[in-house]
Amino acid sequence: MRAKPWLALRLLWRAALALGAASVVAFLLLHLAPGDPASMLLGSLSESPSEEKIEAQRRIWGLDRSLPEQYRAWLSRVLRLDLGRSYRTGEPVARMIFDRLPATLELAGTAFLFLVSLSLALGMAAALAGSPWWDRAGRILAVLACAVPHYALGLLLIYGLALSGGWFPVVGRGDPGALVLPTITLGLSAAAVQARILRALLLEVLAQDFVRFAFAKGLRRRTVYLRHVLSGALPRMLALWGLSGGRLLGGAVIVESVFAWPGLGKLGVEAVIARDIPVVQGVLLFMTSAFVGVNTAVDWLEGRLSPRVADAEVPGGGGDAF
Repeated sequence: MRAKPWLALRLLWRAALALGAASVVAFLLLHLAPGDPASMLLGSLSESPSEEKIEAQRRIWGLDRSLPEQYRAWLSRVLRLDLGRSYRTGEPVARMIFDRLPATLELAGTAFLFLVSLSLALGMAAALAGSPWWDRAGRILAVLACAVPHYALGLLLIYGLALSGGWFPVVGRGDPGALVLPTITLGLSAAAVQARILRALLLEVLAQDFVRFAFAKGLRRRTVYLRHVLSGALPRMLALWGLSGGRLLGGAVIVESVFAWPGLGKLGVEAVIARDIPVVQGVLLFMTSAFVGVNTAVDWLEGRLSPRVADAEVPGGGGDAF
C-alpha cells in the first residue's frame, strides 16, 4: 500500500514533463514554419498591404518580440486558462475548442467502443473457437488494417459504401448513419492489432495450471472462459485500451478532414492552412493534455490493480527501480 502515493506522484510528474515538452515543441514548430500570419491575414483582406500595416499587426499580436518572450507570455496566459484569440475571427480559442469538442468526443467515443468490441470478439474467436480459420482471418485482417492508412481506408469506404452503395451519408454530422464510416476508419486498424494481442494473452492464460484445474473440476467451458481465462487477460489489456483512447483523439485529425466532421481535428487543419497560430496551439495543447491525462489515469489504475506495477515504480518497493 505504501507504493500507491509514490506511484501517483511519479505519474503526475511524468505528465507535467510531457505537457511542458509538448508546449515547447508546438510553439517552436509553429513559429519557425514559413509564412507570416500578419501578411497572410492582411493579404486576404486587401491585394497589397503596406509594410507599415503588416508591422503594426505584428505588434498587436506580439510577433515582433523574441521567441523566448513570446513563449513566456503565451505560457503565462495558458496557466491562467487563457488560450488567446483567433487571428482570423478574434474569437476566444477556448470557446472555439469547446464548440467543436462534442463532435470529436462523439466520434472518438464511438470509435473506442467499436475498437474494444471488435478486438474482444476477434481475439476470443481466434483463441477460444478452436478453428484455424478464425486465426487466419484475424491475422489477415490485422495485416491489411495496418497496411492501409486512415485517409485511404476512409476514401475506400466512401466510394464503396456511400457513393456506390448509398448506404451511409458521405460527409458531415447529424445523421446517426454519418458516424458509421468515420468510426470504422478510426478504429479498425487498432482493433485488428489488439485482437491479435488479446489472442496471445488468452492462449497464455489457457496454458496455466489453474485453468487446467478448473476444467478438471468439471466446470463448464463457458464458465472457465469467462471467470478464469478472460478475467486473467483483460487487466493486461487496460493499458492498450487506454493508450488507444488517447490516440483516437489525435487520429481524428485525418479522419475528420476526410469526412468533413466538424470536430477539433478539422478545426486544427483549417487553422494550420490559415496560419492561425493561437488556434493551432490551443488544439495541440488540448489534444496533448487529453492524451496524457487518459494514459496517466490508466497507468494509475493499472498500478492499483497490479501490486507488481506499483512496486516497480518505487525504489525498494519489490521491483526494479527506475
